[in-house]
Order: sequence, then C-alpha cells, then structure tokens
Amino acid sequence: MYSFSGKLRYSECDAEGRMTFLSMINYLQDASTFQCEELGIGVEFMRSRNKAWFLAAWNIFVPELPSFRDDLVISTWPYQFKGIYGMRNFTITSPDGKPYVQADSLWFLMDYKLGRPVRPAPEEVDALNSVCEPRLEGMPPMERKLELPADALQAPAGQQGQSGFVTAADPVTVQQHHLDTNYHVNNAQYIAIARDAAEWEDKFSRLDAQYKKSAHLGDVIYPFVYRTENGCITDLRDAAGESYAIIRITG
Repeated sequence: MYSFSGKLRYSECDAEGRMTFLSMINYLQDASTFQCEELGIGVEFMRSRNKAWFLAAWNIFVPELPSFRDDLVISTWPYQFKGIYGMRNFTITSPDGKPYVQADSLWFLMDYKLGRPVRPAPEEVDALNSVCEPRLEGMPPMERKLELPADALQAPAGQQGQSGFVTAADPVTVQQHHLDTNYHVNNAQYIAIARDAAEWEDKFSRLDAQYKKSAHLGDVIYPFVYRTENGCITDLRDAAGESYAIIRITG
C-alpha cells in the first residue's frame, strides 16, 4: 500500500468548508501517480514508451466528507491485472482510521504510437504486481455499463430539473485548464463539468463514473442530465451524440 498524508486546505473546500468532489478525485489520482513514480514507472517513464494508463471507471463511496484542516491519509494499491486492464483501490481516512472515502477503479494501458490499448510490458506489470494487495473488503462489483434509461424523455417546457426527464445543459468548450499531461480532459474535470451541469451539491454517498472516449482542447461537451429520486445521471456527449463520460450520483 502506498500512502501520503496531508491537511485539507481552504482551497479544497466548498462553501460549507467540506472537501469538494473535485478535490477528492484529485487526491485519489495523485496517490496512484505518486505510487507509480516511486516504483519507477511514472509519467516520464511511460511517456518515453508512448504509453499512459487511462481511467475507465470509478466506483466511489463517501461515508463522510472531511472538513477544513482535517488531517488526511490517502492510500492506494493495485489488486489485479488482466490483459490490458488494471484494478486499483483507494481510501481517504483520518490518521486514526476514520473512513472518509473508499474507491474502486478500472484502468487500461494506451499506446499512443499504436493508437490503441495494449498489454503492459512484463517489467511494467511486475512493478505493480510487487505491491498488489487484496481488494478492499465489502466493495460491490463494478457495474458493466452506465447509461441514461432507454425510456427517458426529453424534458418538456415546465419540467426542467424534475426527475424522470432528460435535460440538456449548456455546452462546455474544452479549455487548457481541463487538460492533463496526456493532453486530454482529466478524469476529475469531467466530474466537475457534470456537477456544474446538474447543479448538484456534494452531499451524496456514492459516485460512479465511466469514461468512454477522450475530449481534447477545443472540443465541445454537451451535458444531458437525468434526475432520479435520490440523485442523477449526467451523460457528457460530443456533437454526434457519442459519450465522453457518464457520471451518476446516488443518495
């Protein structure tokens, strides 16, 4: 297990002084990046081989969000590799073990030069296998597919924001601040865009996200929001209707 410690900063809090979901996702992806750097298979190493690990899905549970100045321990470990895919768990806790966040994730390795997913080289997977630990106990299996309900209806006039209807939110043009070192929209930024589109507050207990394809600088993202009784599903699409990412929040 790889862990690092910190204190929740003011800039990482919402209006009520609690960790924002954008900050939470950033902590998680920082932890996995730090571990890979420590193992010698970090960003520059993979870039030299025209490769990068891309996130395919999140399954995140939030027992309780930490508050401003709370001490944090962010931990991560891989637990399985199969073909092109790698699976990894995360936790955010207090120093005495109080759970704030528990997360499961699915990743795949992309070869930029070939333009397709590939299996990791033996030395790459060996480095990660050397730190594998058992999967986080009690985590449910990853869902195979998130999508808007097949019978969802476009919201008529006067029904905007009500459950059972799909609402089209304002489109978002990808800017420089959305990008990461792979020059595509960072996975946390999709969640921030979904949050703004659906206008939800960070007061729910579960977040699921699935990433379908990459958006790049200048691309336009069209959010479609389907509200349920205890959350919502936001489908971030391109102009042709293909999904970049689908994010669901629950209760």
